[in-house]
Amino acid sequence: MKTTPPADQLRALGYDTTPAEIRRFQQAYNRLGPERLLAIHGELDRATRAALALAYDSRALLSIVRDRSEAGR
Repeated sequence: MKTTPPADQLRALGYDTTPAEIRRFQQAYNRLGPERLLAIHGELDRATRAALALAYDSRALLSIVRDRSEAGR
């Protein structure tokens, strides 16, 4: 099975590959659980890449969480 590159995963999830957009993904991902799972630094470190792969595989759920969070701003 072919692995989708992190940049393509970010784009499929509605993010760009800039540090600001990676931070935005990290913040959205951290909203999924009761505790902070990722450091917010805008880099694709190992933990962020693993979270990105999981989010990519369950992108419909992340989209709902992100849309609800951003609507409340």
